[in-house]
This record gives sequence, C-alpha cells and structure tokens, in this order.
Amino acid sequence: WNKNTVLKLPFNGLENNRQGGEQIWDPATGKTIWVGGLQEGMEFGQIFGYVSDGIIRNDKDLASYNKIDLAAGYVQFGGAAGRRVASQSLISSNSLTGFIATRLGDMKWKDLDNNDTIDFRDRTILGRTLPRWTGGFNGTVNYKSFSLFFRVDFGLGHIQQDFMQMWSLGSFQGEFNATDNVFDTWTPQNPNAKFPRYTWADQLNTKNFDRPSNMFYVKSDYLSFREVSLSYSLPTNLVKRAKMQAVAFTVTGQNLGYLTNS
Repeated sequence: WNKNTVLKLPFNGLENNRQGGEQIWDPATGKTIWVGGLQEGMEFGQIFGYVSDGIIRNDKDLASYNKIDLAAGYVQFGGAAGRRVASQSLISSNSLTGFIATRLGDMKWKDLDNNDTIDFRDRTILGRTLPRWTGGFNGTVNYKSFSLFFRVDFGLGHIQQDFMQMWSLGSFQGEFNATDNVFDTWTPQNPNAKFPRYTWADQLNTKNFDRPSNMFYVKSDYLSFREVSLSYSLPTNLVKRAKMQAVAFTVTGQNLGYLTNS
C-alpha cells in the first residue's frame, strides 16, 4: 500500500516551498488553494482537471447551459490557446468580444464554484498516477507429468491519461488518422454519442477534448501476466534407459498481456 508525502523542499519563499502546481476552488474554505506539483506535506502524483457534466445533445440542453467558458481559451495539451466560449445569449447581452458561441455537441462542464464561469478554479482531483496498491503472486499446478507455473502482478487505485485517444478525437493534427471512436462522437444523427462533436483542431477552438478532464484520465487498474510456463516430464522408465535422472520439456511465455478496464 503506497502513499507518498513530500517531506522537505528547498526554501523558495512560497507556501510549503511549492514548486509548480495549480490553483483550484476549495469548497471547504470558499477560497482558491494551491494543489499539485511538489509541496511539503502534500502527496506527489495527484491529477487535477475538469469534470464533464454531459454533452449538449439538443436545443433544450443548449438553451439551459448559460456558462462563460474561459478555460477554453487557456493553453492546454495541444500547445495553443483556444477560443473563449459562451452561450449566444450571454455574448449578445454582455457584448462579449473574442468569444465563440456554444454549439450543439459541445461538452458541458461542472461549475464547481457556482459562479457561471468555467475557469482554472473549476478543476478538482481526478485521481493519482501512482498505484495505491501493488502486489503479485505465483503458483504451480501439477497433474501427472504436466506442470503449470504462473507469475502475475497487479496495480490498483491509479489513473492514466489516454493521450493518443484525446489527440486523435481532438484532431490536434489533421494528418493523423482517427480511431474508430470517431463514430461515437455527437452528430444530429447520433445525439446520444459518448463523445462531443468531432471537429478539426479542437485545441484552437472550444477545447471539448483539449483539457485535463475525467473524459481521458481513466482508471488504470491492471493484472499483468508476467510469466506462464508449461512443462512436461518424460516418464521415469524412459529416462533411466538413457541413463539420465530427469528430462523435461518447457514452453514459457513472458509479458503475455494485461487484464484492464480498457
């Protein structure tokens, strides 16, 4: 069982001698706090991001989602700032400039601090990159002249980012082919799709895909088959005729694969 804590960092004048990190809204105190990065007394490897609140699937969803999405204008994984997003009614009533209108098929994001604005404060902990539980076991099963040996290990309680899926569905570079998940993106003919609408260069626009979120940070529990060996021992009477003590034939496979949730 693994839980790490940063004990000591070089003094730099910041709280907890923080190195890196990001600010999020803390509902317990009603203030923004620094999380992530390296901080004395904090755990290393925690991931913070936005939480999906579903997809704008129809006109009713579009009319009810009145948010200003400033996070869409931040530089994220695609290495470029997108365009800030707001509902058309907010753009018109507030004379917002430099914004693009929310569209059908866009992602809705949870407004954790309830200020009708999606920004850096609306991130929360999604999980950790280091497994909380690790272990393994091995065993041998014998039946007559056959012997089966296996060795497995596991990791539980961590997440990883499916970065290439995000890159592909976000069409960050147009020359990359898409995965078959593109058939499960929102269209007027497929309103119940799993993913928001597919568009070229999402990182330059609404950032439906290009932001840290629970859409692509996924549970990564695994059971790994490190080694499996099947042996057959020749009958003793045959071996003794050849004036040997024992002869066995073994077939071994290593790193055969994983059982995961993906």
